[in-house]
Amino acid sequence: MPLPYMFQMLTLVLGCFLACQPAEGSRETNEEETVMNTTPLQEEYQALIQQLEEESMALTPMLMSVHYPNVILKGEAIVPHLVTSIKDTTVRHYLSLMALAALNADALQQVPVITRLTIYKDAMEKGGIHNDYGLVGEYFDGIAKDMINIGEEAIPYITPLLEDTTSLKVWGSKTVMINDRLQNRTCDFAYCLILAILQQQVPYPETPAGRDEQIVKLKQTLQQKGY
Repeated sequence: MPLPYMFQMLTLVLGCFLACQPAEGSRETNEEETVMNTTPLQEEYQALIQQLEEESMALTPMLMSVHYPNVILKGEAIVPHLVTSIKDTTVRHYLSLMALAALNADALQQVPVITRLTIYKDAMEKGGIHNDYGLVGEYFDGIAKDMINIGEEAIPYITPLLEDTTSLKVWGSKTVMINDRLQNRTCDFAYCLILAILQQQVPYPETPAGRDEQIVKLKQTLQQKGY
């Protein structure tokens, strides 16, 4: 093969090889383009979700949240953003889960059960106002409903609360009156929630002492079940 022809071939191959190589900084450029392609509406959703997360970290209950109603007003459009925003298993995402439950129950199921349960556990252990969970001995709401729907898989996340005798904090005149009369505690909430998951209907004792006796029996039942 003539030497000039070989030189031309080598030049052509080398040119093709260099053309196939990613340009330096191309990855950074693509990332910058992705950020730049974020629409004003997406930025609005992200800012709103961040504000919701800050309220969650402050243990703000759903019914007293400033930003929760604004999230709900966005409707289905914000649902995918809520789902993808849940990146850890802390109380930070508690209100986001509540918003998902209200907006799209199927979308809530896209968040893994273990993730939801761990977030609920973190929220319950940190306390805060319990109106979102319902009224102990009366009805369940919010995360309590989701844990009941999840079933017995939720029980290990609740059982540690059977040892917590902290008084429940609630708001609302009638709710406060009932809660104070019954002297409800965190362990009482856990007791009622586990019974609901096990589909056991037991009269709610009027006094903490009476509930303590029932909690001891429940612990024995759970031990027999391997919890």
